Amino acid sequence: MNRQRVPDPACDTAGWMTLRTVVVIAFTAFVGFIPLAYDLHLGDLSHLIGYDDGVYMGAATQLSNGIVPYRDFVFLHPPGIILLLTPFALIGRFVGSAAANEAARVLVVLVAMVGVLLFARVVRGRTTLAMTAGLAVFALHPDFLNAAQGILLEPFLITACLLGTALVFNDDAFADEPWRWWVGGIAFGLALLIKIWAVVPIVVIVVIALCMRRRMDAARLTLACAGTFALVCAPFVALAPTSFLRYIFRDQASRSSSGSPTTLSRLGNLLYFPSSVAARHATVVVVAAVLALSIIIWSLGRTRGRHLTALEWYSFASAGLIVGAFVASGSYYSHYGAFAAVFFGLVASNTVGRLTLRPDGALDARPTRGRAMPVVVAGVVCAVALLVGHQLQVLHKSSADTLSLSQIHTVIRPGQCVATNNVSILLLSGRFSADEPGCPRVVDSFGTEVNLTGGHVDQAATSASVQQAWLSWFKRAHYVVLDETRHPRADWGQPLQGYLDAHFSLIDHVETVSIYQRVRGPART
Repeated sequence: MNRQRVPDPACDTAGWMTLRTVVVIAFTAFVGFIPLAYDLHLGDLSHLIGYDDGVYMGAATQLSNGIVPYRDFVFLHPPGIILLLTPFALIGRFVGSAAANEAARVLVVLVAMVGVLLFARVVRGRTTLAMTAGLAVFALHPDFLNAAQGILLEPFLITACLLGTALVFNDDAFADEPWRWWVGGIAFGLALLIKIWAVVPIVVIVVIALCMRRRMDAARLTLACAGTFALVCAPFVALAPTSFLRYIFRDQASRSSSGSPTTLSRLGNLLYFPSSVAARHATVVVVAAVLALSIIIWSLGRTRGRHLTALEWYSFASAGLIVGAFVASGSYYSHYGAFAAVFFGLVASNTVGRLTLRPDGALDARPTRGRAMPVVVAGVVCAVALLVGHQLQVLHKSSADTLSLSQIHTVIRPGQCVATNNVSILLLSGRFSADEPGCPRVVDSFGTEVNLTGGHVDQAATSASVQQAWLSWFKRAHYVVLDETRHPRADWGQPLQGYLDAHFSLIDHVETVSIYQRVRGPART
């Protein structure tokens, strides 16, 4: 008798899921690259000046030339972003620093897209409505959209944390496989290498695991995370142990500024309000915060018979600690909210998920686990987010960027030492020269000021050490290129202004960028 093969429904479903997943990811990538391809064709990416872009790409360029962070120049973050961007800096030797910068920005968009898909993977056990709400809250947060338009740390930090979360959790519960805790620990270790903020979700997971008497799992995560961080940082610590600890921990923890946003402005930014609205309408911010908390509490109250899951504890605890840290911090910038948006999205998914439960704890709708819907929705949200983010980038783009970069490239000869307060300008104009012999090895003038003032950035204008540092940079420079929006001359002391007036001549000024050329006395090398 011939036996007829009976198809395995599970295998067929898995194969079909894989095919649909690949198709959706490919479609999302295609849509995401439409604005990028348009920008690359017009050269717009190479004309978008961002301060942080210059710090990270400048540090990677220095490392590619054997100039080591922490030992040879100030860098206020762990070395993860430098190591990620060093291959692009090496490519820049052949294609130019502006093209390398464009490629790095494409990488940021790719990483942001992966983050959105990983978020969908984390909440795949929820109903379609709950998953969609979480994705919208996370991926459409203005700070996440803005962070994906330049070279910032947040997209890398978010994606690494979500990768660790997807490994450690299996739907709402912790994973049982030991290997997932080891690999998840490595992922969180990579997140720590990007930014120390990753310690918050790491500590939360460890505490929850200990409370649930999963000591071995907590130990695996901790060892893998700490081992990854220590292994990568070991060479840098060996070369400059004191500077490494001072820059990353002391200077970052002590940062403060009298001009930092108020508590209500920070809350408004985190709650999706523009800064101008948050500053003028404090009542609106307070009402929005109270309303959001009320909905969360209501969702928990109506399903009080259903205990909080491990993922829910993780979401609520991480969101609360991060918001508290941002509110209490001495300094705050708008892109910080991108990191909080991840946990806001998880909280939103939790809340809507509970609101779709009947009071007895039963589901009103089928969860999305095992279907293609999570990936489909993630793809759509990701595509929308990228397109909206691109429009924000266009709206905020300065029309003077192209003119100033072109002028700098024309008037400054290659190989000349240039002192600047915004390295991004030099990288995008192809005139970054901090690796020239005798030239100041500075990629982050603001970070240097943070270090010299012990974190009190509002004292930089009156700090003798800051003025002396700038004076030493001027004495070794052939040109000075200043972004006036970052460091107006009015903030400098008389010795620094006097030296610039006596030894340099203003040869061009385009909008906010000033170009000075040495006219008296040779540059000190």
